[in-house]
Amino acid sequence: GGEEFVVILSNTGATAAELIGERLRQAVRNLEFRELDPALTMTVSLGCSTLLPTETADSLLRRADNALYVAKREGRNRLAMAS
Repeated sequence: GGEEFVVILSNTGATAAELIGERLRQAVRNLEFRELDPALTMTVSLGCSTLLPTETADSLLRRADNALYVAKREGRNRLAMAS
């Protein structure tokens, strides 16, 4: 469940993209919703891929989407890197 969106990072290698993704994941996890419900928490699962030589945009997004489903399957609230 939930919404899906894309973040495109130009001139960013796999290591830096993974670090940025982890920071995003932790920032979402640390959000507080005291006004709505103090016990409410939000998490995010991320799939990350880096552009391969001669790769198309469709292939890049498909690999990121596959990585997202790996993250969800492995327990959510995590980042999975595309192979």
